[in-house]
Amino acid sequence: MITLSPSSPSFKATGRWTIKEGSIFSSWSGSSLRFMYQSKGNIDSRVSIVTGASTERKDQFNGGTPMICVSVSEMNSGSQFTRINQQTYDVGDIGIRSIPILTDVPMDTVRLVKVTLIDWASLLEIQSIVIGEYDQAWHPPSSDEIHDILLIGDSFACGFTDGSQTFPFGTLSAFPQILQDTLAKGGLEAELTLVAYPGIKLVDSPETTGMESKFFQVSPWSKEPFTVTALPSIMIISLGTNDDSEDVPEERFIFSMLKFITALISVPGSHCKKIFILEPFMDFNESFSSTTYDISTLVDRLSVANPSAHFHAIHTRQILQKSDTIDGLHPNLYPAIPDPSTPSLRRRWELHDKLASAKVDWISVHDMRSVKAVFRKDASSATIHAMLKSQYKT
Repeated sequence: MITLSPSSPSFKATGRWTIKEGSIFSSWSGSSLRFMYQSKGNIDSRVSIVTGASTERKDQFNGGTPMICVSVSEMNSGSQFTRINQQTYDVGDIGIRSIPILTDVPMDTVRLVKVTLIDWASLLEIQSIVIGEYDQAWHPPSSDEIHDILLIGDSFACGFTDGSQTFPFGTLSAFPQILQDTLAKGGLEAELTLVAYPGIKLVDSPETTGMESKFFQVSPWSKEPFTVTALPSIMIISLGTNDDSEDVPEERFIFSMLKFITALISVPGSHCKKIFILEPFMDFNESFSSTTYDISTLVDRLSVANPSAHFHAIHTRQILQKSDTIDGLHPNLYPAIPDPSTPSLRRRWELHDKLASAKVDWISVHDMRSVKAVFRKDASSATIHAMLKSQYKT
């Protein structure tokens, strides 16, 4: 058997990872490790990952989400990859463990393997990758057609569930992955880095560390500094719901957002061009109609303070209803899809098709129905493609 370091050039790490003594560590769900694999022997053709001693579930109240997901894809005749298997593994509370993730691969067969941390409540250490004695592993092919997107958020982004609804693939069942898959179906490949944690605020307080500081730290459970480099041109920020629920004053929230965005844009090597700000979500459990921060005013002030970037507001409260949520607050990712023959839905799809065919810049039209479609998975992918395609023009 051959033991390989996951920090070697044979592997591509996406998301938030740190490296120490050859092992790689992540505490941010959505972080993944990819590699190509080819079976070259008749026996012992297998792949295992070995988790390190630091692997640990930090929070047991995670809605029953497994720790990692392994997907395996094969190359088709068009040199594209088609997923043929996806399986989750609950690594355990703590300790070193060898997990067989691929066996009985026919000789000379090539596979693309992807290991993803899907649980927001876990710290994962990958100590090594073990393959058969005659097998090969190498870095997956790169492409200039794959665009990077950074999403910073709270429970809406990382796949939080209270247990009343199962998220079988954790963060891969949540909004970021749905967005990525929908864009891919529309012909726009995106690589998404997720920095999100349930309950986190933007604003720091004496009792808690907000995202304005936590973003620059190694994990939700550590204040060790993390070196942030080269942020992508597109960022989506979904923060403020927890600040709003804890009555953080609007001016304090805006001040922290201005400071946070300036810090992001100032990261060496960054070229942030488009930044989307999601309005804090409505809590339908409140007995009164709560107000929230004026997201349009926030975007105006951000634009003045950072003229090199383009800011856009997404008004979530105009598009989500209580029926769209799991618990009155968190978006429901598995709704019953309405009958497309109903007049209201048919009109909405007709509008989507017109926007897609005309390649209208969605920002100028403010077609917020498209954003709801991403949450609910009930609209044509062509619209979402048109929605973000313009972001790569400037």
